[in-house]
Amino acid sequence: MFIKLLFVLVITAFLPFQINAEWVSLSKNNASNTPPKVTLHSDDNNSTVIKIDILGFDLTEFKAGRKMLIME
Repeated sequence: MFIKLLFVLVITAFLPFQINAEWVSLSKNNASNTPPKVTLHSDDNNSTVIKIDILGFDLTEFKAGRKMLIME
């Protein structure tokens, strides 16, 4: 748990330094930066079922000793 929290904090610290991000579309119909679509399918006292449609992602390259790629 601590490692995941540390990873999120480090990534968050580098967010202001992002200069160039390339949008990678997962669909031929979607060429622009589009947020995910979230749909609630069902909800009761024991469970919640949601559907998340991801149409693409931002691909960022930065160098910190070695070349790294980050998908957001």
